[in-house]
Amino acid sequence: MSKIVDTNQAWDFFEKLEDSYFNLREVHGVMLPNIDAPILLARSWADAMEAKQQAEQLTHTQAEYIEHLEELFAEGLSPVQFCRRLNGVNSTKISSYLQSSNWLYDDNTNGSHAQWRVRSAARDKYLTENLRR
Repeated sequence: MSKIVDTNQAWDFFEKLEDSYFNLREVHGVMLPNIDAPILLARSWADAMEAKQQAEQLTHTQAEYIEHLEELFAEGLSPVQFCRRLNGVNSTKISSYLQSSNWLYDDNTNGSHAQWRVRSAARDKYLTENLRR
C-alpha cells in the first residue's frame, strides 16, 4: 500500500516494514526466534518446552492442593467437626466465637457437655446440619 504513494517517506516506511517483518519481533511479550538461525531456534524451542513443563508441574501441584482443601469440606459437618480436621485450631474458641456471633446455641443447657446446634439464619445461609443422636 505504501508503494502506491511514490514519496521518500512512503519508501522509508516500506523499508522499515520490510526490515521488521524479516527480523526478530515481539508478539504478546514473547520474542519470536529468527528462523534463519537453527541454533537459536532450537534454544527457543527448548526454552518453550521447559516453560511448558514448569507450568504443567505447577498446575499439577495446585490441583493436588485444591483437592486436599476440598476434602476438608463435607456436607453436614458441624463447626467443631470441621475444626478437628484442621491441625492446631482450637475448636472450643471457635465454638465460643460462633456462639457470641449468634451462629450457634447450646441445645444441652443442663448437661456437662455442650451440644452445639446451628441457628436457623446461619444454617440456611452458611452451614448445614446433620443430627446424630
